[in-house]
Amino acid sequence: MMVATVAQGCLPGKHLGGDFCLGLVVLIMCRVLQGLSAGGEIGAVVAYLMEASPVGSVGMAVSMIGVGGQISGVLASAMVALLHQGLGSELMLVWGWRVPFLISALPSALAIWGRMRIPETDVFLSEVREKMEKQNQQDAHEGLRELLTHYPVVLLIGIGGVCATATMWYAPPFWTLTAVLWQLDPSDTLWVGTSCQLVAIAVTPVAGWFTDRYGAAMTAFVGAIYATLVAFPGYLWLVLDPSLGTAYLAVGFFFGIAQGFTGANINLFCANLFPPRLWCQGMALSYNIGVSFLGGFAASISQALFQVEPLSPGIYWSFMGMVTLLALLLALFLRNRTAWSRNTCRYDRC
Repeated sequence: MMVATVAQGCLPGKHLGGDFCLGLVVLIMCRVLQGLSAGGEIGAVVAYLMEASPVGSVGMAVSMIGVGGQISGVLASAMVALLHQGLGSELMLVWGWRVPFLISALPSALAIWGRMRIPETDVFLSEVREKMEKQNQQDAHEGLRELLTHYPVVLLIGIGGVCATATMWYAPPFWTLTAVLWQLDPSDTLWVGTSCQLVAIAVTPVAGWFTDRYGAAMTAFVGAIYATLVAFPGYLWLVLDPSLGTAYLAVGFFFGIAQGFTGANINLFCANLFPPRLWCQGMALSYNIGVSFLGGFAASISQALFQVEPLSPGIYWSFMGMVTLLALLLALFLRNRTAWSRNTCRYDRC
């Protein structure tokens, strides 16, 4: 992750006389490496917290992953806003955009140092390692084969359960800043995006507490209902009145709540869909796919819809919230009608 991030600040560019095509190719490679790194990290981190956290506090512990990501988003947005104000648009385009990527080497090095000193949990030492020692290399794909053979519907539930979260993370707080609020000063829109992250930071621990009290599925369900009901009205308000005050209320406050609550423990919900031995692989094929593709293309889909009908992105966002609601209802139906969840939900309520 550190190599892929810092390398983006060293790319050749046309403003410095570099090979733009080469820079574009290397940029794509770096972004792919970032995605692979994030996908590998999230499953392991969630599984570790589920194993290490006391029963009754797993939701709060896992929600801190979201808080950490949102804090980094706030710092990044604030840094870009300050750089833009200090350097101006021209210098930002020439070299100022490189600064955030290069500075990321410092927290990345600190993260590597800390991770090297994290002890393994008792659950891993007593169960997982013993099992790994008994298996040979040919068994490495057994987990993937089991997921695709015995859990195909559950994988789809996990992907569908991420729809609301992925959309709220990547479309309202970013795409709207340039597509809908284009007439505002870029520095102002960056602060609007920062305000969205700040609200999400405040809401995420509340969602973590809610998870420990009512379960990860209920938290996801409440978040999906909120996203479904708020997405289109909030977007419509923003389109009709694209002022700075409306931007702070719609994007910063209302969409910030949606981002914080829907995303606080959706990874915990996806992990809980599978038995403990399949947590990481199950998340890799459900949560990561949902976030990467549904979230990664949320801005592109919103832009394409916007060119056809300016109000359609808001409808699309609400629709994605309804997809999550349907996925959660299907999960509840299967849990009540089958023995699917007998070996799941070991460390937290479904």
